[in-house]
Amino acid sequence: MCNAGTILQVICLSFVVIQVVEGIDFSPSSNYTRVRRQANRGNCQESNFACKSGECIHEDKECDGAVDCADASDESDACRRLRCPGFVFTCDYGACINKNLECDGKADCRDGSDENTFNCRTTYQVTPECRTGEFKCRSGQCIDQDYACDGRAECDDQSDETEAACWHIKCPRFTYQCKYGACANSNAECNGIVECFDGSDEDPNICAITPVKPPLPPGVKGSCVLPQFPEFGKWTIVSPNSARFSPGMPVDTGTILEVECQDRYKSDGQKVVYCNNGTWSSNIARCLKACKPRISSSTVRVTCMYKNKETENCTDAIEGTLAKFKCAPHYEDPALRTKPVHICQNGEWDQPEPHCVPGGQIPIVINVYVNVNMVPNSSSSIDSDRVAFP
Repeated sequence: MCNAGTILQVICLSFVVIQVVEGIDFSPSSNYTRVRRQANRGNCQESNFACKSGECIHEDKECDGAVDCADASDESDACRRLRCPGFVFTCDYGACINKNLECDGKADCRDGSDENTFNCRTTYQVTPECRTGEFKCRSGQCIDQDYACDGRAECDDQSDETEAACWHIKCPRFTYQCKYGACANSNAECNGIVECFDGSDEDPNICAITPVKPPLPPGVKGSCVLPQFPEFGKWTIVSPNSARFSPGMPVDTGTILEVECQDRYKSDGQKVVYCNNGTWSSNIARCLKACKPRISSSTVRVTCMYKNKETENCTDAIEGTLAKFKCAPHYEDPALRTKPVHICQNGEWDQPEPHCVPGGQIPIVINVYVNVNMVPNSSSSIDSDRVAFP
């Protein structure tokens, strides 16, 4: 008879061989990280494992994913003779580790097989480096999603508190929405404390009793001051006048500016503005880096959204544009199950372009032709008892 905790491995060849491996403890626990087992201890104590290189380590450290022997003999293909319980993860070479360590972003198996499973490929499609529930900064840093667009920059490059990242957010009613889209405390507006990253909650045009306009240039009535050129672009004066203009110069009422962006950049805002009695009709457009177009096809539909405006196709996508993809009936792309919406960031989409291929459930129509030998009765009706199927 075998003692409790003994495994009998039966190998059927031309005769039956019974191999006994002693002392495996398969009892589950909440913090289970390894499977204990007794081994050939050599000169080591009873609770130790003898490394081939000569040192002794605790038996729990054998086949636990981490190398403890100088020659790595505790994490070798010899671990394959173990049979890990179902509630743990089995490395490709046989070691047993905590199941929660699979796809956690770092290798816990010696061969890294816990970060190279199908589950990991599905998880990492959410973003190239960050996990579900995390926000990817432009620099590649990952922060908790809850810390993005909360009024305080958590990314080292401050990219979690930009209009591109936050404009599409719908803040709850009990919060205050900053000008660039972030959600701050409900009492943030004009409380004397800057709680929006852009300071829009303490905008003097909102909080001051009487906003004061800058004085006009001496002797110029109703003139406007030419603004600075937009980054990655310039403005031109729409006028037959051949005079040269530059930022800071005063121009007359009725002067029209038109913004032109550099190649691979597109305008965001009003491309054309005019001077109206000392005030420009609106702020001039910014020039933002453009992403490659995403166009609908026979296999996938592309819906584009920017600043709550939805259009078909993404032909003029710029920083902060959202592209939503939906495969045609009977087509699928597994990546869209976890990431159906892509975002344009710094001239690049955060996910590869989807490819919908035939798949899913396709209805099959089967035409059945039956040769029925019917014997009519005297009343020319069909007697169901006499209908035969050859």
